[in-house]
Amino acid sequence: MIRELKNLKELKGFKSLILNIQKSKLDIHNY
Repeated sequence: MIRELKNLKELKGFKSLILNIQKSKLDIHNY
């Protein structure tokens, strides 16, 4: 159970990391 929670937290962090990368890519395209 605790391990699953940790994995979920890591998955969330991974998702936000990808979103941040996509956002910065969009920012680069806007210039």
